[in-house]
Amino acid sequence: MFTDDSMHWLNFKGKEGNIVLYSSIRLFRNVDNKRFMDRTSEEDINDIENIFSKTISKTKLSNYDYIKLSKENALDLSILREEDLISSKVDVGHAGLYFNNIKNNSILINMKEHCIMQSKATGLSFDHVLDSILDTESTLDENIKFSFDERFGYVTSTPKRVGCAMSVYASLSIPVLAYWNPDAIENFVDKCEKNGLKCISKKHLYKQPIIHVCNRSMIGQTEKSIIDNMTSVINGLISTENKVRDRLFKIEQNKIEDKIFRSRAILREARVLSYSEFIAHMVWLRVGVYYGILDTEIELLNKMMLLSRPYHIVLNKLNGKNIKEYNINYERAKMIRSLKL
Repeated sequence: MFTDDSMHWLNFKGKEGNIVLYSSIRLFRNVDNKRFMDRTSEEDINDIENIFSKTISKTKLSNYDYIKLSKENALDLSILREEDLISSKVDVGHAGLYFNNIKNNSILINMKEHCIMQSKATGLSFDHVLDSILDTESTLDENIKFSFDERFGYVTSTPKRVGCAMSVYASLSIPVLAYWNPDAIENFVDKCEKNGLKCISKKHLYKQPIIHVCNRSMIGQTEKSIIDNMTSVINGLISTENKVRDRLFKIEQNKIEDKIFRSRAILREARVLSYSEFIAHMVWLRVGVYYGILDTEIELLNKMMLLSRPYHIVLNKLNGKNIKEYNINYERAKMIRSLKL
């Protein structure tokens, strides 16, 4: 499990990393002539597990670690969910997970689809991530026949994935634009909708300095067309955020600096800190790095977004103890203070 290991994908620099937190791609595949997971038999489940086990063991993916999710304890499963290696909503009863040493590439088997490949990287890194995940797929495809229809594309358990069966995702931090002109974000959401994309937020979008963008459609599109479309739309938002940052620093420098240094002061001195409050202040530290008035490393802030999550704190700082939420908030504040941001 990831603690503060230096060998982790969040420790590497990505393009436009001050705004784009990370990029990820998932490929959904099913073994030909095997029933989908919601209709499969115990025999099929075992066959699929053996097919991937034998294939991976004899390829360059043989150095991947493997865990059977049903054998993991509740804390370890929560850690995997916080790292976005498994879904928070899906039963893990029959699933297994392969992953490499820096956790940027993973292969999830026997979940909603027979196989879900994922690759992640910091910053706007779609080309790199696509190359990585297609390399993984090519390695598997040499030994496993995936279900494919000449007319519709890859066959999946849900119609929304049929086609290239690829999900592309990016998370962006845009605090200055959200502060200065919320209407611009609404316009961005509309643009996403018109371009076959969607914005995701766990809370009300226009009050959040972080937004998530992903593709809605997979059928009738190539991997390249989806990547090009996502990149174009996201680059537009990056350009707008940067222009607003530059303009606002000229006309409201005191207010912007106040937000930056006030956020740093709270993170340096807080004794109780919720995760949402940490995020709200962390995004302004990124702005301070952009202006060159803070020397905090973006890679550290990326890393703390994961290490500050509840179950990572329970694992890394509290030795797995089952404690109340206010203690987690206390330990989070204590950990952030120790960094002297």
